[in-house]
Amino acid sequence: MTTIDEDTTPATVLSVEDLTVHLPTEHGLLRAVDGVSFQVRAGRTLGIVGESGSGKSMSAKTLLRLNPGRFRESGRVRLHGTDGSGDLDVMELDRDGPMIRAVRGRRIAMIFQEPMTAFSPLHTIGEQIMEAILLHRTSDRAEAREICLEWMLRVGIGDAARRIDQYPHQFSGGMRQRAMIAMALSCEPEVLIADEPTTALDVTIQAQVLELMQDLQAETGMAIVLITHDLAVVAGTCDEVAVMYLGRIVEQAPVRELFADPQHPYTRGLLRSIPRLGMRRDERLHAIEGTVPQAIDLPPMCSFRGRCTDRIEGVCETAEPRLLELTEAHHVRCFLHDPEAPAPEPTATGAARPQPSRHDAPAVPEESPA
Repeated sequence: MTTIDEDTTPATVLSVEDLTVHLPTEHGLLRAVDGVSFQVRAGRTLGIVGESGSGKSMSAKTLLRLNPGRFRESGRVRLHGTDGSGDLDVMELDRDGPMIRAVRGRRIAMIFQEPMTAFSPLHTIGEQIMEAILLHRTSDRAEAREICLEWMLRVGIGDAARRIDQYPHQFSGGMRQRAMIAMALSCEPEVLIADEPTTALDVTIQAQVLELMQDLQAETGMAIVLITHDLAVVAGTCDEVAVMYLGRIVEQAPVRELFADPQHPYTRGLLRSIPRLGMRRDERLHAIEGTVPQAIDLPPMCSFRGRCTDRIEGVCETAEPRLLELTEAHHVRCFLHDPEAPAPEPTATGAARPQPSRHDAPAVPEESPA
């Protein structure tokens, strides 16, 4: 196991290395997650962005071994014991065993994307929140109920003393979302995975929930992995951003650097699609052409090639681009920045097609954190 350097501030809490999730289907091998690597440090927030179908939620579920057994999973998901609990590779644990149950909720907690189906209809909201508290914090039901009420109030559920005994069907979608957030935060985990945590909330409650997560992070040093489509939320809450496309991280950088100087064409497309002040009423938002293809038996080429306006003919379809280091903290997977990319195909006149300017950037080994 890896020993954490005590002089490192802040310490790495979670390391994900070469994570893959594949599913054999009748149409071929589905590569839902294909070699994802990243690190999250104590007290920091990593934002993961990308269109639906990019592999964001699948990556998050794999960190807790929540995928069905028919999925083929590999890689390393290391929890570093910053509180003396010791290092642990989650991928080595039985997905149904007692050790992973000790991790779920206590060391890694998750706010799931769909609040309408996350709760059992047969038990009250209070019973379901208290289940995690009784497992990880106290065996006293009265104390667990008090902790549950405290967290229901903190996430904005009014009249918590009455609502704690209500069933999920008596909660609106937004209220269920808040209850789910209370469940995830009630055991004060080392790592919080928040998968679209504010989707069903109005703007005011969204701001309150994000502020609550940041306050708890400041109090406990909790690391957060925030999965969202909302780039404004990323800009306001995250320290680093990883952009995913078709199961891979195509760009990762500190949040300010990525917003100020995006290097991957996909990242630039996402940022251009954000509404901005001063737009005319008749001005259309930029849209990335096409849709995310199914990740089944894709040929070895740049996965974004078919939608990219900056593609290099005769290059982007010849191989998968390497992960390149532009700066120590900024990595990108694109032939535009690769000095060792294949030469472009000649035109009909025999001359080579012009190439966009490239940054000389060393390749990052695939097993290194992105």
